[in-house]
Amino acid sequence: MSNKHTVVMVHVPTGSEEAFFKVYEEFVNALRTKSEKPPRKLMEMYFSPPSDEDRYQLEQRGVESLKILLRIAQGEARHARYIARFLAGLYNGDLFSFNLNDLRWLDESLYAHVIAVLHMDCRLRKQDVPHYFDNGEVLWATMIARWGFKDMVTHRSPPRKG
Repeated sequence: MSNKHTVVMVHVPTGSEEAFFKVYEEFVNALRTKSEKPPRKLMEMYFSPPSDEDRYQLEQRGVESLKILLRIAQGEARHARYIARFLAGLYNGDLFSFNLNDLRWLDESLYAHVIAVLHMDCRLRKQDVPHYFDNGEVLWATMIARWGFKDMVTHRSPPRKG
């Protein structure tokens, strides 16, 4: 095993600490024995689809966080522009770029809401984020126009000649 290390911070659901440490121990032991296959529990944890209950909780947390973020993006708070950029980018990353460094400006609570929405959107892939709201397309278009994000169109290289 290499002498180089990376510090990793992990948020584990309350009550799952023991299971997490068992999986982590299995992972470390596999590294020590130079096992070619990743530990089965680790693979199941990250690559199996969430259970119905997990999906429900993921969506509940994500939608609640999405409501909070949209309310902030529509306001005048100091973080409003960053949140609006995130929501526009999540809606259409090809049209509206989002600089991940902007996450550094968020306080811990807002960061947690961003991660909850991103987690829901990535794992569930149920619908575009505006569709969690009545008139969501109008809400997003209004937010995008308000912040002037039409000028944030992602840069594209010109077509090659010949």
